Amino acid sequence: MDILDRPHWTLSASLEGPLLEFRLGDGRRLDWRAKRPAYLLDQAQHAMAARDFLGDDLARRLAGSEARVLHVQIDDALDAAAWESLQIGSTTLAGHFCLGRHLVSASDAVAALQSVRADALAVVVVHGAASRVCPWARHVALDALEQSASRDTIAAAHVLVLDGVELTEVLARANPPLHAHLFVLGAPQPPALLARVLDTGAALLVLRHAADLSGEPLQAVLRQLENGASVGESVRSVHRRGAPAHFDARVYGDPDTRFVRMQSPTSRRQVTSLSFDLVGSTALMARIGDEAYADMLARLHARCADVVRRHGGLPDDPQGDDGVMCYFGHPSAVEDAPVHAVEAGLELVRTVCELGVAVRIGIATGLVAVKAGQPVGLSIHLAARLQNAAVPGKVMASEATRRLVAHRFALRALDAPLRLKGIEEPQDAFVVLAARSDTGAHPAEPLPALTPLVGRQTELDRLDHCWNKTRAGVCCVVVVRAEAGMGKSRLVREFRNTLLMRGVRVLECRCRADASASPYLVLAEALRRWLGIGADEPRTDALAKLAAALPQASRQGEPFTLLAAMLGLGAQPSHATPAVLRQRLLQLLLDWLGQFMQHQPSCLIVEDWHWADPSLRAFVERLVAQPAAAGLLVVINTRGGSAQAPCAFPVDEELELAGLPPDAARSLVRLTCRDTPLPAGFVRMLAERGDGVPLFLEEATRMALESGGERAEAASAALERVPASLQDLLMARLDRLGDAKALAQVAAVLGREFSLEVLTALLESGHWALDAVTLAQRLAVLEASGLVRAVGAGQFAFKHALIRDAAYGSLWARDRHALHARVVSLLQERWPDRAAMQPELLALHQTEAGQHHDALAQWERAARNAAARSAEFEAISHLRRALAVLSHTQPGDARDRTGLRLQLSLAARLIATEGYGAETVLHAYQEAERLCDRIGDDAARFKVEMGLEAYRFMRADFGLALEHGRRAAAIAQRSGDLGQRLHAHWGLACTLFHQGALRATMREMDAGLALYTPALHQRFGVQDPGVMCLAYSSWALWELGQPDKALARILHANAIASEFEHKFSQAVAMAYAVSIELLRGETEAALHRADACIQVCEDAGFPVWLAIARCMQGRLLCEQGHHAAGLRDMRAGAEMWLATGSMVSQPLYMVLQAEGLMLAGQSDAATACVDQGLAAVQRYGERQLEAELLRLRGELAWRRGERAHAEGCFASAYALAIRQRRLGFALRSATALARLWAADGRSARARRLLVPLVARWTEGRGTRDLRDALAVCAQWA
Repeated sequence: MDILDRPHWTLSASLEGPLLEFRLGDGRRLDWRAKRPAYLLDQAQHAMAARDFLGDDLARRLAGSEARVLHVQIDDALDAAAWESLQIGSTTLAGHFCLGRHLVSASDAVAALQSVRADALAVVVVHGAASRVCPWARHVALDALEQSASRDTIAAAHVLVLDGVELTEVLARANPPLHAHLFVLGAPQPPALLARVLDTGAALLVLRHAADLSGEPLQAVLRQLENGASVGESVRSVHRRGAPAHFDARVYGDPDTRFVRMQSPTSRRQVTSLSFDLVGSTALMARIGDEAYADMLARLHARCADVVRRHGGLPDDPQGDDGVMCYFGHPSAVEDAPVHAVEAGLELVRTVCELGVAVRIGIATGLVAVKAGQPVGLSIHLAARLQNAAVPGKVMASEATRRLVAHRFALRALDAPLRLKGIEEPQDAFVVLAARSDTGAHPAEPLPALTPLVGRQTELDRLDHCWNKTRAGVCCVVVVRAEAGMGKSRLVREFRNTLLMRGVRVLECRCRADASASPYLVLAEALRRWLGIGADEPRTDALAKLAAALPQASRQGEPFTLLAAMLGLGAQPSHATPAVLRQRLLQLLLDWLGQFMQHQPSCLIVEDWHWADPSLRAFVERLVAQPAAAGLLVVINTRGGSAQAPCAFPVDEELELAGLPPDAARSLVRLTCRDTPLPAGFVRMLAERGDGVPLFLEEATRMALESGGERAEAASAALERVPASLQDLLMARLDRLGDAKALAQVAAVLGREFSLEVLTALLESGHWALDAVTLAQRLAVLEASGLVRAVGAGQFAFKHALIRDAAYGSLWARDRHALHARVVSLLQERWPDRAAMQPELLALHQTEAGQHHDALAQWERAARNAAARSAEFEAISHLRRALAVLSHTQPGDARDRTGLRLQLSLAARLIATEGYGAETVLHAYQEAERLCDRIGDDAARFKVEMGLEAYRFMRADFGLALEHGRRAAAIAQRSGDLGQRLHAHWGLACTLFHQGALRATMREMDAGLALYTPALHQRFGVQDPGVMCLAYSSWALWELGQPDKALARILHANAIASEFEHKFSQAVAMAYAVSIELLRGETEAALHRADACIQVCEDAGFPVWLAIARCMQGRLLCEQGHHAAGLRDMRAGAEMWLATGSMVSQPLYMVLQAEGLMLAGQSDAATACVDQGLAAVQRYGERQLEAELLRLRGELAWRRGERAHAEGCFASAYALAIRQRRLGFALRSATALARLWAADGRSARARRLLVPLVARWTEGRGTRDLRDALAVCAQWA
């Protein structure tokens, strides 16, 4: 009950000689009295315990009372007492009650203030000198009160704040209509003057200190009034906050006074609307008459309303109409509301047939706004329009509803979308045919298939272990516990399928909320499935199936009749009471299944035990207790933690499912979108958002795909919405919170994590205001529900991001905006240091409050901070937010320059997280190019050209890449900028390197390195061109026959990257170090470094270098004989590489895989890889590894015994490598050719080829290739 709805109490006090007389009552039956010494009045002018002033009895009664309005009626002489500060328990009188003082000297003839119900609060400050009180209010100078305009302003006010002026002066000069005002005074007033004002029906708020007029507590009171709170509620709320420590304010008059209409409760929620209407009502009325029609219509509405309510729906008032709109998920959410709505629709069709009429039914699902209990939304209109379009006797559903019920019902799409009145877009619609015969699909799984089970192998193994115990003749009970969405049903389904494939009989009971009060209904449905009795099975056939499955003794008489009635195949016997029949039925079922289990081990699965009806619980309890249960495995899944005992019988094994670990979560996301790969960064964000909850992960991924997962903007927007398939589940959990739901909504505005300090400040005033005690109580409810948990001292967090999003999304936009604006003010006024350290926090609230200009600066600052610490995903998120905010600012040169800066920064971050060749990178650079064309900026143009060069390079479009690179070099030459020149050399060198122009590559590399010093590192963002030059040139040095210099150079690059703790540079340097060590034949060192590189890339989210490292790791594993694991890693790395949009380096991946396949003895697959690699060389002109591919082709030909072909390949490989000056690959080809010649008896020719080539090597004698070559030469010594 609301505090103002409780009976008001009156505490009257008078001074009768030496005694104070007190009387407490409600004016009706309650009446308590006390007398106390008069000298206590002097002490009561300061805070004291109520029992010391009022006596123990009255103080105890006040402390034990619920919060309510308390009128303190006193003599003038008692006005000096600090009634508000009297201590009762842990609070004060003003903190516990809505307290108002009433002076006995005031006349009773004038009615109390008649509350004015306005839409906005009008506050006027009357002042003498300049005033800083309530700067947002209207201000009127005392000297101006004689002007008619000023008097009109005073007359229209609700609240008059007097700052530095006397009340008597205002009354004399303005002569305001007192009955319509609350006067706020900054000092105590004589009782006679107060009584004069109270006589008019006005109210007063008297502050003990003038300074309090400009204090925050008064602002809080006025904000409460502005939101429709009463004067008493507003002041009580401030008294209860506990900060500031003391607010000495006294209310005179009726504390129930309010000026602004109370805001109606508002919310947003997903609702499934069902509209049904009678077919041919006009003709029917004409045929049977209006009176008969009215009776029939009343019966129809009553029966239909009963059907709707039984399925969890709420029928609206028909108000004399033939049809009715019904809501599922309103006023409280219901899990699977669309399913309940369709079930109700099908039953309605059957029900009205019995009345000899027909209905049309339309069903639609969508988000609606709820105000004053009435839902409003487009989906409601859509349901009505679908109903108009439906065929009589049919149920028609919208596309949104179809997606949510397709696992339970067969639907047929209409031939063409419908064009419906008032709805612009054509609508896909579906006719509901019937419930599916096998409703075993998981509720959140759209047909036709489930994603593979991920991360639950341990649990499956434990279930299988329990089954093995059952096969040995033991009854075993397993309980699987987890919260909703964690995959209980998915796990049990996987295990069930395993048993069915082994030929095991499985009886599966699927409990549900709407059947929890229906005895044996779930068990009957399970037995029908077990016996193979379909929904439309002829009764005789169904009875025959039942008889065939029963023991001989139960195939006739009462046993058979009882079982048939339970399965809905006959009438219930009437010769015994229902209780007796239930007991007999229970025993029959136990005997039947007990005999069956004696012949073979069996499994009973009970899904969602928390919804099991008492009869089913009794059946399972009795079943596991009887001796015949040996050889029975019972698997029960239920919600809740281990503290909740799900059953009253011994449990042998308990499995409590936790969330999936991050790697398994990412795997599940990838499996869910296997046909449409998402960017690696987005996969990571989805995995983080899902919190390891499989249902959340799958549904969020599907929504992202439906929203356009290939487009970054659409996919990112999808992250901020709750999937429709989860709306009912999440809202049902929120609705169960009761009054604490509002607290969850406000806390959600602060984010996934929130501090109690900020939440308390946010709730100090406004429509959502809560006092400290109520806040603590409701926060305890949130914690007890498991939706919110403490994560530190004064810090809390929503358990799941989607719970927070559901709570946030249930707020109206206007409420969200107002709350965010209040948070902005709080951060800037009370916690400026926090706002400065966390610009993204301030930016978020500014964005949601519509403060776009300020938000833009904070988002950009947040992105810079994130980038500085290599938090690339956070930087990308901030930059995209900034670009979204930018679109709301004024067009012009300043906006274009800001947009250019943001796009270039975004592109750099995307290169790190998605790869140089990602479409998102191209889009960012193209936007930047467009802005460059508009405003002209050579420095930015250089970055654009270099970015496009990198993109074209990664797409293996080397011609265009060189064009962009040369344009960038020209800009750098004109500017003379050291950083630009270094970047330009690196860009050109990279393209030339892959084209096979090794000498030109080294010229550019050396020129770049001549300009580079590690001190320049801080000038660069994601990519340090010096580190890149060092890495690439290390490979080039190996190819030039300088393997020791190559190793030294790449180790130098690693040292620089480590020194500056730059994650991207570390990934690059380590990946190339792995390559160099692999080329040198140093397998152990390379494998160790590959592991470290993979760790860095996974932690920071660098898919390009992760792909390279995975491939290298796979190749090294093959070298050690771990062929299966190695080949798997190489395939995964190559797929990851292509997923970034990169087409370059395919010859490298084909070389690595071919070598691994050759080590594994898979020559045919290796040949296919070599052919594919050479095809890529011809297609893209990437000739760096062409010689190596030719050599491998020769090795494979030699294995097949094709010596002539092998010799030709080796010779071609050697000639090409020498022509390209690639001594490393030349040595490999020459060694292979020399071996072949020597084997054919042409040792002299082999010596003439190999010995001079080995002599050209001045270092690297310990590397594998040189050792192999020297071993061949040693044969001729």
